[in-house]
Amino acid sequence: MGQFLPGYSSNPHIGSVGMIEKVEEWRVEMLVPDNVLEPVKNVLYTVHPYEEPAFDLVRLEDIQPRT
Repeated sequence: MGQFLPGYSSNPHIGSVGMIEKVEEWRVEMLVPDNVLEPVKNVLYTVHPYEEPAFDLVRLEDIQPRT
């Protein structure tokens, strides 16, 4: 369950300005190669119903094994 508060200057797709809205959310995790990272971020902003979607980007690095 997630929640958000549309501000007075917003135009919410879901909920009402000034009222806390609670909605069911999904957590999506994926591995994305560096060469398509920018297009993937653009799509996330384009298709997400919130005006300001939140997402975390974590870079995974290959390391040399210690054994």
